[in-house]
Amino acid sequence: MNKTLKTLLRLKAAVGANTFLYYLKRLWLIGKHIPDSVYTREVLKRALSVVTTVLGQLLKLAGKGMYLFLAVGLPIFLAEEEGLLAAGRAPAQMVNILFFLSCVVGPMQDSAVFGVTRQKFIALKYMKMPPRRYVYAELALRYVPFFLYFLPFLLLAFLLLGGSVWQALGAWLMLFAFRFLGEAVQVWYYDRHEIVLSRKTGLVWLLIGLSIIGAYLPLLAGVEPPTMRILFSIPGVISMLLLGAAGFYYVVWGYKGYETAFLRSVDQKYLLSSMVQESKSSAFSDVAVREKDLQADDGSSARLEKLHGYAYLNALFFARHRRQLVRPVKIRLLVVLAVFLGGLVFTFFDPAGARQAAGQMVSFLPFFVFIMYFMSVGDKACRAMFYNCDISLLHYGFYRQPKVILRNFRYRLLRVGLYDFVIGLALSAAVAGFCAVAGAPWLTLDMLMFAATILLLSVFFTVHHLFLYYVFQPFTTDLNVKNPFYRILNMAVYVLCFICMEIRTGSTGFTMLVLGFTAAYIATALVLVYRYAPKTFRVK
Repeated sequence: MNKTLKTLLRLKAAVGANTFLYYLKRLWLIGKHIPDSVYTREVLKRALSVVTTVLGQLLKLAGKGMYLFLAVGLPIFLAEEEGLLAAGRAPAQMVNILFFLSCVVGPMQDSAVFGVTRQKFIALKYMKMPPRRYVYAELALRYVPFFLYFLPFLLLAFLLLGGSVWQALGAWLMLFAFRFLGEAVQVWYYDRHEIVLSRKTGLVWLLIGLSIIGAYLPLLAGVEPPTMRILFSIPGVISMLLLGAAGFYYVVWGYKGYETAFLRSVDQKYLLSSMVQESKSSAFSDVAVREKDLQADDGSSARLEKLHGYAYLNALFFARHRRQLVRPVKIRLLVVLAVFLGGLVFTFFDPAGARQAAGQMVSFLPFFVFIMYFMSVGDKACRAMFYNCDISLLHYGFYRQPKVILRNFRYRLLRVGLYDFVIGLALSAAVAGFCAVAGAPWLTLDMLMFAATILLLSVFFTVHHLFLYYVFQPFTTDLNVKNPFYRILNMAVYVLCFICMEIRTGSTGFTMLVLGFTAAYIATALVLVYRYAPKTFRVK
């Protein structure tokens, strides 16, 4: 067991170090100075293995806190601000959310025993590890940090929300019991039918939908759920202890098929196809082309016939992706229209309140920064470009020529930028229109700067997504995101937008700061794309 555990740790650390070196070599300025022989330097790789392992654990630790804040704490804080949550009811809501999200959905969509990874295939098929010992080691590597990292954040969260240490420990016991109960159910079902439940996409999405409703509907309705009252009673605690112990026993000692039937769950053909299918069903399912998309005729056929070369290729791409790209724009415009019409109704029934709200509209600019992040279609456009075009064409030398890459980038930037600009224009017009109807001043310098900021943000997010796509090209042939620098930069922009949402003032200083930052980012990103995209835009 200890030998297997050490081997898996070394395997994970080596993969992490090699991945870091691979993407480090592709960074501008410093990448060209790093020789290929760096992969053979054992001392350096051992040091990097330690660093990447420590950083990985720190990210997992931070991830538990972020999860509790975003999925549990933030909804409860917002409900308290809206008066939906009475005093002293926050712990009950927290237990209810954790139960549905972490105890019902968690073990069903993320099984440690049946997780599909290259590490499992290498360990079991190439290194011939005993399957039972591998499962023991994988359970230890997955769940020891999982439960240890959750505990301090649970204690902090319950104390901040007016709960107690005993309630935090009860929630921790609940996570342990239902996690291993879920693993046991999956192992038992596989033993009977040789079907992995966590790979049944329909079932998982059904559970996700029902769990989201069960987690947040009581919070929105202002009703105290009975989850904590039932599970934290004496019979409930005893039941959780028994269920957790029974699940743990069955997964570790009770199941006898690890050496035989279990190996069939890591067949290489299934491993590769399931990874692709999993990626298709999540990150790329919404950009897949259907047969009717290939016959798209929106009146542009005559215009397409006049084009040739890459102009024709790009025009045809966007014509066949109207459902994936134009339709989301229309939906966003309808949402803006619906909110504007709601503002008109508000003005009709409460003119004084509407006028007061309109007068403060410009001060909500920090919140609109976060809104524009989600309104942009740039990320979806990049996924569609890779999945339906670049993943195939980048294998050909003519498509990787620098002038071709930059020509396609310019066309895509203008086309996707137009989509986002229309959304920003509609949003700015809706805000100005509401102010005008409500009787508040709208032909002012502040409103002009507000609209200019929204429009510049629409350009900013288009450039941001295309910059990350062309310079870092994060997608691999198996449709996964492997580039850590892409994740870091994308997360940094998201965090900045989230921080802006927490700012309670839309002063001129803040507006000028946003304008200056977005303009500088756009200029820098475009320079970097033209400088490095011809070298970095490749299939990995």
